[in-house]
Amino acid sequence: METETEGDDDVELTPMQKCAALFAAQHAVATDRQVRAVGVSLRQQKALLASGVWTRHCPGVLGPSGAPDTWERRVKAATLAVPGAVACGRTAARIHGLDGFRRFVQVKIAVRRSSRTVDIPGVKYTRMNPLTADDWETVNGIPVTTVAVTLVHLAAGGHNAGKAMDDALRRGNEPNDLREVFQRWKGHGVKGPSIVLELLADRVDRRLPRSWFQRLAKDLFAAEAIHLVDEWPVHDTNGKRLAELDLANVDIQIGVECQSWEWHGSPTAKQRDLTRKRRLRALGWDIVDVWWSDLHRMAEVLIDVRLAIDIARARNLAKYPTDLV
Repeated sequence: METETEGDDDVELTPMQKCAALFAAQHAVATDRQVRAVGVSLRQQKALLASGVWTRHCPGVLGPSGAPDTWERRVKAATLAVPGAVACGRTAARIHGLDGFRRFVQVKIAVRRSSRTVDIPGVKYTRMNPLTADDWETVNGIPVTTVAVTLVHLAAGGHNAGKAMDDALRRGNEPNDLREVFQRWKGHGVKGPSIVLELLADRVDRRLPRSWFQRLAKDLFAAEAIHLVDEWPVHDTNGKRLAELDLANVDIQIGVECQSWEWHGSPTAKQRDLTRKRRLRALGWDIVDVWWSDLHRMAEVLIDVRLAIDIARARNLAKYPTDLV
């Protein structure tokens, strides 16, 4: 009868196998110190570089030859070249996948003010005060500023922080958590915190101005010969108020509502909205949502509302033959 050999699963990896695992976890790059730590001697390292098995990417950083030259590898190599370095700004925005920066090709890295100077082609290093443990994280194996700090840096650089913030909020970043970081960064000597605090207030604390809805009504509904009323209450069959629509056409039951992240952005609020909209639809109403970010996409909002109008007219043509002609 065969017996199992104890320890088969505990085979010790060779230094080169450990290096392969290290490269696989770090976008095909590692520091000299890291490869030395897994057992590769300086003599072996020099031989591997001389033979072309490994390639030197920048001072103190190497990797296997033939590995794909990805953007992520260049960012990872740049962070490894300087202890404590993290991706920041638009580079961080791309790593986080924030809207508006997903094709950014440059590499920008934040380092401590006391760090040594490193010259790597295509990489821009910026010196700043040390980041706290709450200011950075690891995403896809790369050290990077958090979403909140990234938004601060985007605003400070004059980039489109508003579009990135809209995306961050849609992904579930809590407004109060963002605000706490923005407030804390106000003492770092950069102008970004004041800008992102204002952007956040626009999206969370304030309603769209009534004048904007009046413009919407003039540009769209007047052209469609549809009469609108402001703040129209809608009640269910039991007389309970379901909603007060910002703008409404009562005849064809089209409503336009202003949304804010404070009341409509959280998972709980979204579920509440879905329930309310199902009840409104059951009563024959079609609702078009308008967000603060829509101020910059007026044409798309008009398309959404026109589509809702066309559907409502087709649905109610038999019911309102005179009014809808």
